[in-house]
Amino acid sequence: MRLTTASKTISLLGYAGLTPFLLACLLALLGMQDLSRTLFIAYGAVILSFLGGALWGRVISTPQEDGARLGIAALVGSNVFALLAFAALLLQRLGLLLPLLLPLFLLAVGFLAVNVAEIILRDSLAAVPTATHPRYAALRIFLTTAVLVLHGLFYFLSVEN
Repeated sequence: MRLTTASKTISLLGYAGLTPFLLACLLALLGMQDLSRTLFIAYGAVILSFLGGALWGRVISTPQEDGARLGIAALVGSNVFALLAFAALLLQRLGLLLPLLLPLFLLAVGFLAVNVAEIILRDSLAAVPTATHPRYAALRIFLTTAVLVLHGLFYFLSVEN
């Protein structure tokens, strides 16, 4: 299956989106704890909010019957993801008063929940056309898995230093 320019761009941007997480891990490895924590949590919050907004967009692009429970749940969920991201930012800002694990946990739960919501709602949402990206769902699963692994690595690197 040949990838179009659009699908190549989507994939490239998805993979490139892992770079700030990797950079934060490198900074943690180098002992730059404050900067690495700020970068990791802030970028994670931005991306989680972006994914929640993307879910919102797919939901409102899908014709819904009045009171369609799944659509309403997805809309509420998309807002919950943004609130999780916001809570992680606030908790990170509190710094030494709370352990790093809490904001990382909130973000990880959010990333996992967005991906699970996309899988559950796959047949109910406006589809990403195959012509746009033939393996979009697989790309999202890969990127979510990579982000979750990087959350674990970052925590390990932050605790060790």
